[in-house]
Amino acid sequence: MVVNPAIKVSQAFEAAAYAAKKSEIDSTIRGLTREVRRIEDPYIEEAFQKRLETFPEDVRMAVRTPEEKRTLGQKLLAAQMHSIRSTSARQITLSAEDRESRDKLQSQIVALRAQMPKPLP
Repeated sequence: MVVNPAIKVSQAFEAAAYAAKKSEIDSTIRGLTREVRRIEDPYIEEAFQKRLETFPEDVRMAVRTPEEKRTLGQKLLAAQMHSIRSTSARQITLSAEDRESRDKLQSQIVALRAQMPKPLP
């Protein structure tokens, strides 16, 4: 079967356009996601620290010890505590201003995802 060279060029151009558009949208979404994290992180850290206070002293010490200075046991405890940090993220209460800012950013992310080009066949 002989393939028309014009079709190959057309397909290559289409693939390049798809990749460029997807890359542009992905880049913008990454930036917006960083902004969402910048807003949420202080609240997540505060919730994590409050929750951490309910654990025994050795657990608190393990988490607060710099990673390079942790013993093997402290490394294990600190790793286990990461799961409560993500749990804390779901339990945060943002200020009205921060909630509004985050909601706007999340709406922009949703709108950008809707503009994502359909995958090529």
